[in-house]
Amino acid sequence: RVMGRIAALAFDFSILKPKGEYNQSAFTNPTVVEGLCRIIAANSISSGPQAVNQLSLGWIVPSVENLPPFSVAAVLLHLGIYAMGNIAPAGSGETLRHLAPSIFGQVLGPLLEEALRESDSQKDEATEEKDNVAMETSVQSAKHELRSACSSYHRVAALAVCAMERWCSVLELDVVQLKCICDESKTDIISMITDSLYSDAEVVVDSTAELLETILQSNQFTKSNLKDEPSRECSRVEKSGFDKETNEKERDAILSELACAVGLQRFRFIGRQTTGDTAVCRCLVRAAAAVAVTCNSLLSSE
Repeated sequence: RVMGRIAALAFDFSILKPKGEYNQSAFTNPTVVEGLCRIIAANSISSGPQAVNQLSLGWIVPSVENLPPFSVAAVLLHLGIYAMGNIAPAGSGETLRHLAPSIFGQVLGPLLEEALRESDSQKDEATEEKDNVAMETSVQSAKHELRSACSSYHRVAALAVCAMERWCSVLELDVVQLKCICDESKTDIISMITDSLYSDAEVVVDSTAELLETILQSNQFTKSNLKDEPSRECSRVEKSGFDKETNEKERDAILSELACAVGLQRFRFIGRQTTGDTAVCRCLVRAAAAVAVTCNSLLSSE
């Protein structure tokens, strides 16, 4: 009964929606909501694979369009975190592997795509509002509302990317396997990752850089240990649905796309650095380093 009440609060749109600048519930605080989602995820993992399946396939996946995006992303993030912890019973990792195609393709991918699109839309609206509204009070009110909406979309995007990173870490997925899983549901995950690099929010770019580090380091590890652990590599490639040659071609194509996307950030980097916005610059450098190290290691091995 207690867990049901916590879940009802965490996934209640009417409670989560802000009700004005000065009249807000404590449950509109993202930290509070994430805390509730953490409890839900921990309880599900500790209850065993059946509970995780019920939460994911019986509740989240079928109803994702009717649930608060922030809560969905937060629960999935903490499922990935607790699946690596001491409370996780045997079989938790395999359960997440079984769920990965549905979670990535039907939940996290669409959530990230919508959050990035809406954050860009809100940014354009904020600029237009600032230019067109004449009365100072109206401008301040509009800017506050638009800033709040934009920040909420940024938080959803960052949580979705962080959830992807945790699941990839648990399942030891490299960039090719991640793309293969998302391709099953026609989700262009590589384009979403490159679009995330254009975000104005530090949290989004930082989480994207961390995702790149995880999936590219995994790919680098696989390549460098091919001779020492052939059975491991064959297993990984088999799970991704590619033979070795096709896998390498796909990997090279993905790295080329990522290298191009990172290279285009140099113009934005200069502008940000000039205005003193070093936070986003630091995250862009982190993403560029991850791509550059992987590309360099692959070129050196050929």
